[in-house]
Amino acid sequence: MIVEGSALLSPTQASNHLIVWITVMVGAVLLLAVALYAFLRAARATRTSLPSLEFPVWDTGNSWGSLQAVFQVTLKQGDAAIAWYHENIRAKRAGSRILRSIAILLASVGALLPLVVAAASRFAGSEARVKDLVDAQWGYIAFATAAACVAADKFYGFSTGWIRYMKTQLALEGALTDLRYDWVVLASKLSNQQPTTDQCQLMLQRLKDFVAFVRAQVEQETDAWVLEFQSNLVDLANTVKSRVDAVKPGSLQVTVSNAKEFDGGIKAILDHADERNVEGAQCLFSAVPPGAHEVLVRAKKADKTFEIATVVKIGPDSLASLSLAMPLA
Repeated sequence: MIVEGSALLSPTQASNHLIVWITVMVGAVLLLAVALYAFLRAARATRTSLPSLEFPVWDTGNSWGSLQAVFQVTLKQGDAAIAWYHENIRAKRAGSRILRSIAILLASVGALLPLVVAAASRFAGSEARVKDLVDAQWGYIAFATAAACVAADKFYGFSTGWIRYMKTQLALEGALTDLRYDWVVLASKLSNQQPTTDQCQLMLQRLKDFVAFVRAQVEQETDAWVLEFQSNLVDLANTVKSRVDAVKPGSLQVTVSNAKEFDGGIKAILDHADERNVEGAQCLFSAVPPGAHEVLVRAKKADKTFEIATVVKIGPDSLASLSLAMPLA
């Protein structure tokens, strides 16, 4: 037998508790590992629009050679931007798949577990015997862990980042392909001659437009990331605040309308634990957890004891009032 507080647990019950704690701890460790992995990836990867490359010097005596040099630098800038998204999309894709798969698996377990327990109870002929092996309440733990996985995916932006990176990468790859074809078209008009000033300006402008497009795509994606991250921080702060507000203790004021008719004193007992004397006609319970609570009022009159019990619901950070009249018979 294993002692837990004042209760004695059988080996089977202790094993069930141990399995629950192991499940919770494994889920917590997994979420921590994913968070650490995301942090390290974000710290290693530098968000940049275009790499810093040495720009070629323009040679007036060889305009075509200068154009080719600028074209190659422009291609490297485009390839570098595409490579950045291609490399960093892996972490987003892996994090999204892992967290979403775990969430789907745990949600399925949470939904099926009560049905499995009920079906097993019929075959075993004893519900108590099945509960010694598995408890349907574990389904709530599975649902809670699944919700935590979805929340982690949203906060760290795995799924949304995966989609955002993929869209940006496809747009950059399409623009780079268009640039190569446009460059071939422009070069075909030269007819083995040095380009004129107008042709040089036209070809340089095409390269400049491509670089501007790449920069705009990267800035657009980065702005979306910043807005998403700020929104997630606000959502997290609001969630934490709502959770904190939801568990703030409240107060309960008990009023006995006919308290003067009892000369032996009146006591109010909250949840069979917290006992207060009714002074005059009222007493106050402070720092009461929100939720439903049982209130027992016991009064004495002429060596007789009178009792009345009721249930009252106390809201977070609020004062609940309970008014009642003691029975006289």
